Amino acid sequence: MINYYPFDTSSVTTGSTFKISAPGKVILNGEHSVVYGKLAIAASIDLRTTFEVTEINIPDVLIIQCRTLKFVYKYNLMDIENFLLNVPLPLLRDDKDYNLEYPQYLDHDNLLNRVDKFLKRFHQIDLIENHLVSLKSIFYLLTGIIGTTDLHLTPLLMDCSTDLNTGAGLGSSASFAVAAAASLIHYVKSKSSNLSKSRYKTSEWDFDLTGFSDRELSFICRWGFSVEKIIHGTPSGLDNTICTYGAVVEYRKGASPIKVKMHRALNLLLINSNVPRETKRLVMKVGERRKRFPLILDHILDAMDAVSKTVLEKMEQLSTLTSLDDAMDVYNDLADIWSMNQSLLDAIGVGHKKLTKIIQILSNYNLSAKLTGAGGGGYAICLIPPKFDSDMLKKAVAELGTQGFDVINTNFGVEGVRLDKKI
Repeated sequence: MINYYPFDTSSVTTGSTFKISAPGKVILNGEHSVVYGKLAIAASIDLRTTFEVTEINIPDVLIIQCRTLKFVYKYNLMDIENFLLNVPLPLLRDDKDYNLEYPQYLDHDNLLNRVDKFLKRFHQIDLIENHLVSLKSIFYLLTGIIGTTDLHLTPLLMDCSTDLNTGAGLGSSASFAVAAAASLIHYVKSKSSNLSKSRYKTSEWDFDLTGFSDRELSFICRWGFSVEKIIHGTPSGLDNTICTYGAVVEYRKGASPIKVKMHRALNLLLINSNVPRETKRLVMKVGERRKRFPLILDHILDAMDAVSKTVLEKMEQLSTLTSLDDAMDVYNDLADIWSMNQSLLDAIGVGHKKLTKIIQILSNYNLSAKLTGAGGGGYAICLIPPKFDSDMLKKAVAELGTQGFDVINTNFGVEGVRLDKKI
């Protein structure tokens, strides 16, 4: 590893550069109950992971930098070509079925094993875990996407940064995966209109360099899911879907997420309790409590399902309203429902005294909040009604700060992966 410093491209860039970003996510309703087949509602948030890809005039080098994790690594392009790109990809189906639109046809474990061997060969030091997972993910994508084509990599700097805290239930890994996949796909688009080697299925379509079509989003999402498997093992597919498409989605275990109609993003406070959460332990805790009190827990889980269904109805209602007075009635209903949802989450044992403190502070300012994600710490979310008194909101945020809570004012239901800066 090079001693970290932000890599200065001012003297080495060739002028060809672009920037891609993808949002994080929050669970609005349905935490824990979704494990038991109940409805969950999730949304994109306007905290984003960004990849800036720059062609540079340093010969034969790929530089991967992450400002958030404070690393920068250099790789020789010839090594990448020989060990990753010029070798047939391991496939679960015939070569003629595969192109970059079908990552699900790759033999995931064998490709990941190839990437592991590459990283071990070309790193003389042991990588710390978050560096290793990040590099595995990027080289997995690079091999599967670039290795499908006849393109030769040009010298590049891939520079990643994020607004999201890692391991906080905000979709940071999916945001990273989707932004990285979209960056490499955009790079390929910028270089060729025929996106397959002769051994693979032809992949041609009319595309432009101003954004991503629905067709492109569909396989960006699939690549994001493949990387989520590297990071999480058995992901649901929810996070990479939200980070790709944005907006608000309804989701049930085992079913494809369904996008909820929204005319505008909605304002949200995201409050960090600064208490680490352990998702696996909390899920097990709820499961054990359900075994002890099945009748009670099943009724609570059914109530959570009803909460999610009602919230979904209210959000769909919001998308049709033009009157602020009518909209305020819906916001008031949502505030009451969120309070009920938090009480149900407390009842199944995933609350925390710090989360309770956050909720009490906000209630003093006529704002309603609930936990998001696994609970037991982590984040709380608070919906801000339109035209809420700005001075009152500042006072609420200030009080939360004095009590040791970090607060971000953001929006949910925002755009998914996007091109922020064109070549």
